[in-house]
Amino acid sequence: MHASGSPRPAALEPRATGSGRLPRWVAILRCTVIEPVLAWACPIAVRRAQASLGLLLSLVSCGDPPGPPVARAPVSATSAPVAPAAAPPEVARAPEGAAAAASTAAAPSAAAQSGVAPAAPVVPDYEQADLDADNDLLVAPPVPIDDCPKRLERAQIAFAPTQLPLKREKTVGPSGRAEVVACGAEQVVVYLGGPAKIKYNAAPTLTCRMALALGRFEELAQEQALKHLGQRIARFKHLGTYSCRKMVRFDFVSEHSYANAIDIEEITLENGARLSVKKNFGALDAAPSTRQSQFLRSLARRAFDERLFSTVLTPFWDKLHHDHFHLDLARYRVDGTRPN
Repeated sequence: MHASGSPRPAALEPRATGSGRLPRWVAILRCTVIEPVLAWACPIAVRRAQASLGLLLSLVSCGDPPGPPVARAPVSATSAPVAPAAAPPEVARAPEGAAAAASTAAAPSAAAQSGVAPAAPVVPDYEQADLDADNDLLVAPPVPIDDCPKRLERAQIAFAPTQLPLKREKTVGPSGRAEVVACGAEQVVVYLGGPAKIKYNAAPTLTCRMALALGRFEELAQEQALKHLGQRIARFKHLGTYSCRKMVRFDFVSEHSYANAIDIEEITLENGARLSVKKNFGALDAAPSTRQSQFLRSLARRAFDERLFSTVLTPFWDKLHHDHFHLDLARYRVDGTRPN
């Protein structure tokens, strides 16, 4: 028995020589090293059995120490096993539906991961309002846009190319004096029909930009008419598009001088009902009290807020617009759709 009262492991007993006696160097090693080690290690070997015995053997044999133990997931207080954490996906999935469009800028596209340059975002054809504040004082014919015929075709707008040569004409200004005004535009079409199938009292002559905006305005007007009136629109009556002149109230050339504006006076529904801005816009100092008034006001606000046009003037703006909506794509922006 060992001094501790525990049996000595047989595997640790030093072997005897053929004469039954141990060599002197073995006896010295036993007294100075092995016995003290065994005196400390044997109780541990008994308590921990094979695990501590393997460690002791490795120390005695001067082998490499065991590697670090593998970490285990913690167990809850109720000893319920903890599910292993799911491995992160190699490639994040793109969200579906409307969220997919919102995440396009944040998540790398498949084209980007494959090394192919992503396609440039498509700008809606109808979003033409100028937001650049640095050019608000620039009044001039609009700059032509690329691929005008293709964009009109994509927007389902029937048109015929026409010309309004750039020129300078004499006109009468606000002071009553004769003045010379630059008129015309480089890129002009005759608007023959749009995607919402609304007819006009006369085919509007417009810049390509205004034609694209008018096509979108038709769709917006149909949407609002169905919402507020339960009817689709059959016809727009306008007061004109091209007119070489200055504004009446301001010392600016009118966007009408570039065929970059249109004045809408009256709307006819498919059931034959007629709405006019003059009769149905409603009292300016009161909330809209009829469906017709709600329709006209919401249509004008959306046309400005959604950037279909840079300028939207209604009876709220001044008495000169008491009977029509003025819509244009000037470089500056004017919101005339709300009380002053």
